[in-house]
Amino acid sequence: MILVDKALAERQAQGKPVRVAIVGAGYSGRNIAYQIIHSVPGLRPVAIANRSLAAARDAYAAAGIAGVRSVDTPNALAQSIRDGAFAVTDDASVVCEADGVDAIIEATGTIEFAAGVVLRAVEHGKHVILMNVELDATLGPILKAHADRAGVVYSNSDGDEPGVAMNMLRFVRSIGLTPVVAGNLKGLYDPYRTPETQRGFAEANRQKPATMTSFADGTKLSMELTVLANATGFGVAKRGMYGPALTHVNESGRFFWDKLRDGGMVDFLVGVPQLEIPLTVARAVLFRDATVAPRGGPVCDAVTIAKRDLRPGETLDGLGGFTCYALIDNYDVSRRAHALPMGVSEGCLVRRPVAKDALVTYEDVDLPANRLCDKLRQEQHDQFARPV
Repeated sequence: MILVDKALAERQAQGKPVRVAIVGAGYSGRNIAYQIIHSVPGLRPVAIANRSLAAARDAYAAAGIAGVRSVDTPNALAQSIRDGAFAVTDDASVVCEADGVDAIIEATGTIEFAAGVVLRAVEHGKHVILMNVELDATLGPILKAHADRAGVVYSNSDGDEPGVAMNMLRFVRSIGLTPVVAGNLKGLYDPYRTPETQRGFAEANRQKPATMTSFADGTKLSMELTVLANATGFGVAKRGMYGPALTHVNESGRFFWDKLRDGGMVDFLVGVPQLEIPLTVARAVLFRDATVAPRGGPVCDAVTIAKRDLRPGETLDGLGGFTCYALIDNYDVSRRAHALPMGVSEGCLVRRPVAKDALVTYEDVDLPANRLCDKLRQEQHDQFARPV
């Protein structure tokens, strides 16, 4: 973003960098910390929260930072920030509540845990930037509503597919054009991939098999485009989209011409982020500008589809697992069908048979007890309820 570099340079010259805390020291969190420390003057990662303190320290060490403090209270972290130190904690509430933190980057890839982090952060006046489309696709509209009431920015990130597409849409509209289709390019798409089929690739690239499976089976794709749909108001022409295999992107105009949906649509082509998340932090803190965030109630939903025949008594294993994959659908269709959102599927107990490639509904499963994600889904429905 053209304005961001100058604004960050001014903050650096003033000795007042934007102070950000990262929740999650996995692949994304480590790389975000490294990028900010080495390449983004005007932004400072003052703390990393992770359930393993060793992993949080390793993230700083990989960026060349030693002598990191361990803190366990918001006051201790606030003092560390005043002293110009870097800190680690195994309690995410510490970074959410501490004075001196301008923004939180949520990079755990979880839903139940991350929802609690976001609520705690906005309650304490922190802007929230997600490296977590899973959470945004499942609970984005209601979390954005909480952030709006608290007067803070809630945003998914630059560099990830929804943010890239939203930036392009804003540019296209700014020059007087009307976008009618937005989406992704996808290389491999096979809904029946499992952690076992993806294990070798995951190990070779130092990734988790479940993460690689969620990419290959289309779950991540459906969640990314749910985020984009909820930010734009675009729906889908059919459950799962068309996803044509074209020889060149220029052929897409002809393919979609007679399939367009009033108000715009999201889809993808079969063909061939963390570097940019500092821009998202700066846009939120300095300009109160979200890269990509729900514009209101849900427009689309990432629904759960059986990857194989499911039997009563089985437990669904969630994103990137052996039991299910996700397809995007319009939210009103999802509500009428009582579709189980993919983001809340993990841990659900199957109560009746579900055939391979069939939609999994709420009636097909028993939900785990007392989950925050289920309470927020109900709150989201109640707040944005409309006839279905």
